[in-house]
Parts: sequence; C-alpha cells; structure tokens
Amino acid sequence: MGHVNSILRIRHNAISNKRAVPMFVVSLDALGTLYRFREPVSVQYLNCARQCGLKTDISPQDLEKSFRTTFKHYTQTYPNYGKGKLESPREWWTGLINDAFVDATGLRTLPSHLGPTLYTHFSSEAAYQPYPDSFSFLKSMHALRKQYSDPEGPLLCVGVVTNSDSRVRPVLESMGFRVGLSEYGVTQEKETLRRTSDGISIIPPSLRLLSYDPGNDFDFLATSYDAGSEKPDGGIWAYAKGFIEDIAPTRAERALAVPQEPRQFSVSNSVAKNWRDSQEVMLELTRSERERVRICGGKVSWVHIGDELKKDYEGARKFGHEALHLEREREREREGAGRGGEANPAGGGIHTISSLEEAAMIVNVMAKAHFEANSARSAAGATSA
Repeated sequence: MGHVNSILRIRHNAISNKRAVPMFVVSLDALGTLYRFREPVSVQYLNCARQCGLKTDISPQDLEKSFRTTFKHYTQTYPNYGKGKLESPREWWTGLINDAFVDATGLRTLPSHLGPTLYTHFSSEAAYQPYPDSFSFLKSMHALRKQYSDPEGPLLCVGVVTNSDSRVRPVLESMGFRVGLSEYGVTQEKETLRRTSDGISIIPPSLRLLSYDPGNDFDFLATSYDAGSEKPDGGIWAYAKGFIEDIAPTRAERALAVPQEPRQFSVSNSVAKNWRDSQEVMLELTRSERERVRICGGKVSWVHIGDELKKDYEGARKFGHEALHLEREREREREGAGRGGEANPAGGGIHTISSLEEAAMIVNVMAKAHFEANSARSAAGATSA
C-alpha cells in the first residue's frame, strides 16, 4: 500500500510542480581503494610469460625495473592509455608489455600471444582481489540508501572515478560488484540526448532506466580513458557529474512503471541484459506518464575517496568536492614514513582515513546532514510555490 501511495504522490506532484530532491554522491577510486593486485605485477607478468612459452630466465626485480621505465615512457608519449593517438588501450598495453620484456630479456622475438594474454589476464579478478572492507562499505551504502528510498525524496548515489581504461568494469563485475552506467552503451545514443525548453530530459527510454537501479553497488563508472581526462584534472570530474543528472527522474519513473507490487529489477553482469530489462520495464510506463514526471536533481554534495593524495584528494578538492584520503596501515608501513607524513592531517589539514569502514561512518554522517538541511529547504520551496 505504501508503494501505491508513493506512485500516487509522484503523479500528483508531477502535475502540480517540479520538485528538486537533494543528492549526495560518494565516488571511489578503483585500484588501491576498492581492490589491489593479487600478486606483484612483475610476478604475474612472468607467470603469464612462462605459460606463453617464454624460456629465458629473468628475475621479477629486473622485469619490474624494465616495466617501470617503459611505463613512464608510454605515459609520457601516449598519455591516458593512448587516447586519441592509438587505436585502443589494448594496443597501448600490448606495446608496453612487449617493450618491457624486450628491455628486460634482450630478446628480439617474443611469443606472439604474450601481449593479448596479459591484457586478458588483467581484465578480471584473476589479477586483482577486492579489499575486504569494500564489501562492508557497500553494505553500509545500501543500508543508507534504504533509509532514503522514497522516489521523490533525498537520493544517495555511489560511483567509481578512476584513471584507467574500460577494463575496470569487467574487473569489478568479476568480483561480484554490480555496476550501473559507464561509457559502454551510452555512446550508441549520445546524439539523441537533448533537453526541452521546460528542462525535462528527453532521453532514450532504455538508457534512462538503465541509469538507475537500486540494486547496483555503483550507479556509475567514469574512467579517464572514456572521459579523455585524467585525475587530478577537472575534465574527469565534469564527465563523472554527467552520469548523475538523470538519476533522480529515473528513480521516479521506475516507481511509475510498477503500479502493482514492488518488483525486484534483475541485476546482471551483462550490460546488454540490463538494457533489455529496462526496455521491458518501459513498456509498462506510458509516454504521458513519463512526461508528467517533474522530479529532478537538486542540491548536490559530493565526496570522493581515494588512495592517491594528488590525483584523488587534491583533484577532487580543486573541483569543489569534499574528499577523504585513504591511507591503509599496511600500505603506509610498506611505503615508509614519507607518504605518511605527507598525508598527516595535523600537518596539512588533510582528512585522512585508514579504511573504507571508517569512510562509511563519515559518509553516513555527511549524507544525513546534507539531506536534513536541504530536504527542509525543498519542502519550504514547494509550499511557497
């Protein structure tokens, strides 16, 4: 009955006036924040190389040295994984891998499938493992989201903003994380995105409903390759912001699309299946009902969590977001006092955390404060209207 009342309330408000709902966005870095390498990169490279038939005896230390030198060359010559200069990140990584092995071994000929094999290996959990507190953090975010599940009330969004190529998505999904919108699929309908004079988005139905599913762990994924900009530059933050623009009206549309009992929307590791599911849901939502939706995103508060001080913390702050610098104890001990001193809150006023569990507590407080302050303003505005 409560769900039906929510639908009726949305329909009434849609006809009468447009309501802006406050939004709280929390974004996270990927590697070093949500997950880490399963083994050192050089060890994984050597294991794959031997499986590909490389017989030359080489130490992980020598390969690590060659990899670092080659990586630096490629990032300077072809920044952002070759965006705009090479055909694809696969070409970038294959070239880097081959050059690193040639430098380390002195060989002129390598197994032809070495590059593709390593590229595939680093596209899943075979190469990475999630930090245990990633799951507890997301569990806390789901619990917080349930507290604000009213389709015309405050909205919590969780996303990933990372300097990487598109393989982040299959990596996350192979670990069991459910991921919402990323550049995949969006490019097919970008040209059709436009806004009418009254500010209502006219977005392809399949794309609109795919942009929000309360069952997702991450509502959006923004990579530097897709954005054409790397942290700490502002371009990637502006790109990430574009993903949240239609989440509020989409949530309202989903409520309109389910006039009977609440329905559990399927979550799949396949974007294509989510796309088909969203199209089926749209059949239940008439065009006239969609046009009556007047829910939109209101005041946004954004906090970013990451382990790199300059790229994550300083980059987010410079763009106007709040930020939490993640400095895990083991990583701090491994890297010595240098980085620890750099991230000392007492020394530089940097808000540092030691785990994602600590981050979850802070995010809960920040989100609730933002919602309470701005929900009251929205209600006052709606009354005066």
